[in-house]
Amino acid sequence: MAGKIRNKLTIQIMDLILETNRLILRELKFSDADAFFAMDNNPNVHTYLWNKPVQK
Repeated sequence: MAGKIRNKLTIQIMDLILETNRLILRELKFSDADAFFAMDNNPNVHTYLWNKPVQK
């Protein structure tokens, strides 16, 4: 075999938003950090998770 063909993986970030009546899926943004911290700090969220809520 004279040469090898290598597969190239290209990842493009798109402004793709998937939306239903109850859910919106979109790219994470840095501005989401406060909301994620508030959710991760809530003990009720961690009822079924293996880790404990984070503390500031």
